[in-house]
Amino acid sequence: MGFKTILVPLNGGGLNKAVLATAVAAAQRFAAHLEVLFVRPDPQAALPFATMGMTGSLKKAVIDAAVRNSAEKAAQVRSAFEQLCRENEITISGDPSDRAKPTAARREETGRENEVLTQRGRLSDLIFVVRPDESPFAAQTLETALMETGRPVVVVPPTPQPCIASRITIGWNASAEAARAVAEAMPCLTSADNVTVLASQTRAASAQDLADYLIWHGIEPALKIFETGSRSVGETLLAESREFGADLLVVGGYTHTRARQLLFGGVTRHIFEAADIPVLMAH
Repeated sequence: MGFKTILVPLNGGGLNKAVLATAVAAAQRFAAHLEVLFVRPDPQAALPFATMGMTGSLKKAVIDAAVRNSAEKAAQVRSAFEQLCRENEITISGDPSDRAKPTAARREETGRENEVLTQRGRLSDLIFVVRPDESPFAAQTLETALMETGRPVVVVPPTPQPCIASRITIGWNASAEAARAVAEAMPCLTSADNVTVLASQTRAASAQDLADYLIWHGIEPALKIFETGSRSVGETLLAESREFGADLLVVGGYTHTRARQLLFGGVTRHIFEAADIPVLMAH
């Protein structure tokens, strides 16, 4: 079974065009339905905390400003969405019976983004998000998508990607998270032109086992065993992916939450900061 539903949560920031364009490319590749999600924050919910000590007129001014700001961001999302659909000849439709070609729809809700994203994400095959270092709320969005939905997440670099999942590298360390990422990426892997398994010398035997597993699925992967030397594992994975010409890197997701902030281990932190290709993760 291929990917048929792709979710893109957007907040109106400048990098929305990059993640949206990359998700459109994925929708075209898999003839999938793309749902663009914009969540308007409820200003009344934050009112008791944001306006403590203010007079009634000042509170109203704060609410009005929040509503205007949300409306402006929603308009940016709508404009970018409609433009990309026109340019790529994507049919705007929410009809699930129209499955022969890629379609797209825009959804707006009011509430808490993490709650809405959790519910919509659980009914999506893939979730596309911006890198966690590219906007104030991107880390929280990634945390919610990765930890709460149970679905694979594609982290997109700042530059739009016109092609995705034709040449794939797998960063393999034999962990449960890496195995989950491979399983979730299977529709990409089975349709890719080329796949390469990347693993350190200490994981060589397990990497060969993974290659054999992929062959059972009709995939003929190359196998690259590397020594990191003076480079970190994250640096090596990205360098090998660039040399291979990959347009998607598949890795396991590693997170530790503390005070609602997303803190990444060294490998994933470097990948997020330096990757110039999309990264598919699962946890």
